Amino acid sequence: MTSTTDPTASLGAPTWRRRCQDVDVAAYAPNAERRYATLVTCGREGGSGMEKELILCLPWEWTLEFDPTDRTWGWPLRLLVSLRSECREIGAVVPGSGGAEPFAQDSTLVAAMISEAIAPSELALDTSVRFAQVLALTEAERDFADLMGAEQMLALAISKGARLEILDPERASLVADGEFPDSSASRPGLIPVNEELLRELQPELYRGKQLTGRPAKILGTSLPPSEWIARLRTHAACGDLQPALVVRLDPLVIAVRTDELDCVALVGYPSKIGAMLRSRHRLQRGSRLSAVNTYFGEDGPKQNDLTQGPKARGAWHAFWPIVSETVSSDAVALARASRRIDDGDYAETERQAAEYVARKGWIVRNGTPLLSVIGGQPIAHLDAAPPETAAAARPQKRAARRERGSDDSGSGIPGWVLWLAVVLACGVLRACLAHH
Repeated sequence: MTSTTDPTASLGAPTWRRRCQDVDVAAYAPNAERRYATLVTCGREGGSGMEKELILCLPWEWTLEFDPTDRTWGWPLRLLVSLRSECREIGAVVPGSGGAEPFAQDSTLVAAMISEAIAPSELALDTSVRFAQVLALTEAERDFADLMGAEQMLALAISKGARLEILDPERASLVADGEFPDSSASRPGLIPVNEELLRELQPELYRGKQLTGRPAKILGTSLPPSEWIARLRTHAACGDLQPALVVRLDPLVIAVRTDELDCVALVGYPSKIGAMLRSRHRLQRGSRLSAVNTYFGEDGPKQNDLTQGPKARGAWHAFWPIVSETVSSDAVALARASRRIDDGDYAETERQAAEYVARKGWIVRNGTPLLSVIGGQPIAHLDAAPPETAAAARPQKRAARRERGSDDSGSGIPGWVLWLAVVLACGVLRACLAHH
């Protein structure tokens, strides 16, 4: 097999390459970019070459000079070879050979799960070979994956910021005994949130112990920012994956579809954020992205920008979209999300977006994560002065009126006060896993 046809050539020279039983395996040591060791299967004897292969990542301190029969260091190789020999499919949850017994002494891991490739990115993004990842599970995680499915287990791990793709034999379980969500998306987003990007989009989450700015005026201050960050992680990892499409560049506007309501919403971004996103993702009109939605029932916010289509399923009445590319820098996760969305879904998003603009004009939501739950407004609001700026200016305006002999400061109720009542009454937080 030559380097021109072998995608593992992108990892450099292997530490070793050997045949174990009827499976060829290559081992790659950690380096500056990959702070973990990697085992990759490279075909079976008598097979047709690299058509679907398995990856197992080991912690950087794991010795690669081991005897395959060694109980302490060799069991990951034996597990990898066994799964490849059995031709296990993506989504399979496989008990260990010892049943509930751990793979090794002092280990908490008793089973394995096969997911789409996650790391290293050179292989996960390769399209010539279908790579899959071997993830080792605790007993509680195995039970969770058996009942809810492999994707749900991976979504749970991502929502908690865990990296299951790198083996940690002694790690604590991510699932408490008997922990199962009430409901979950049939196609979860699996999008990991990058907090540096989140800080750029929603700096109000990082200014102290309470939410500040417009999000605080909309959502209140009863929850600390750390709780909102955790809930946004859950939203992106476990919510409903849907297509998103760039429909306007300046200001940046993205159409997000929901098949639950059979319609789209338009989300837009203030000029500075829009310019940053256009540059970072080289966006053009028609660029295909993804979004993760959560849903609300009849007691949810009244989103007047939505007109449900004839194929609406009737379970939900409003939704909260977050565009994946705005909160994640994980190239593998973003590419995986786009692959899981059909061409027909993108075509329907484009059609519905055109109908929306023709019927309603540019009525657009603020697409930043905490504000995209609010229904659309005329597009000019994206760069309007934030409420706190307007509030700071009121005393000066009142003083000027007094100098003129009048002080008709007015008694109108700001729109955000009404939204605060609506959003808190509907229980936004109960929706983070609500779908199917």
